[in-house]
Amino acid sequence: MHGADELLAEPVGADPWAAVLDAEPAPVRLVGEAGLDRAATAFAELADLKAPFLHGHAAGVARLAEGAGRVLGIPGGELADLQRAALLHDLGRVVVPTSVWEKQGALSAGEWERVRLHAYHTERILSRSEGLAAIAPLAGMHHERLDGSGYHRSATSKTIPMAARILAAADVFQALTQARPHRPAVGAQQAAAVLAEEAAAGRLDAEAVGAACAAAGEPRPPGRREWPAGLTGRRPARLGLKMG
Repeated sequence: MHGADELLAEPVGADPWAAVLDAEPAPVRLVGEAGLDRAATAFAELADLKAPFLHGHAAGVARLAEGAGRVLGIPGGELADLQRAALLHDLGRVVVPTSVWEKQGALSAGEWERVRLHAYHTERILSRSEGLAAIAPLAGMHHERLDGSGYHRSATSKTIPMAARILAAADVFQALTQARPHRPAVGAQQAAAVLAEEAAAGRLDAEAVGAACAAAGEPRPPGRREWPAGLTGRRPARLGLKMG
């Protein structure tokens, strides 16, 4: 195609972010709070197009996170930030090759590192937006765990705010109720059981788990030794980490 090389060439010595903003035709359109929510929803749906089995994940996490936040009495402004962070938490997923997300077997060390970095990329992408920078750290913490076993910072309970704990619980619940190439979907009751075990193990926050289950219409069940769908004690934690 004539001029393709010129159009697709990366600007030499230029900041791509600034170059894109400079290329926006006038008049520049600014959006308010409602417009920001619509934009977040659109980008969330775009990220979920990475693979067919991801469709609806971001919206589901946002619904659960908002519902859990209401259960715990999170103030209005913080609740709005939580919902936006939940919508955009997997924006960095688009950086990871689709072949990694669709892999049915165990991930290689290199593939696993790419998966771990998707939370980092989410945070970096959002941090460049003036309207979304404030929620970047929260969105980037959706795979952190209280015992330090999460990513990308390996944060511990002392540095994980309640909003991030709610987001983590909502993400795991929603992911478990959707099929993935490496495992089948489980029902809401079974997902609640997995979350309860994760809380008992010290990885997820017990309050956040109870609120997320309540938002899904499920009581938080007591701990159990048998995992649903034949899963082992180690695998459910990895399910949430790998494909949340």
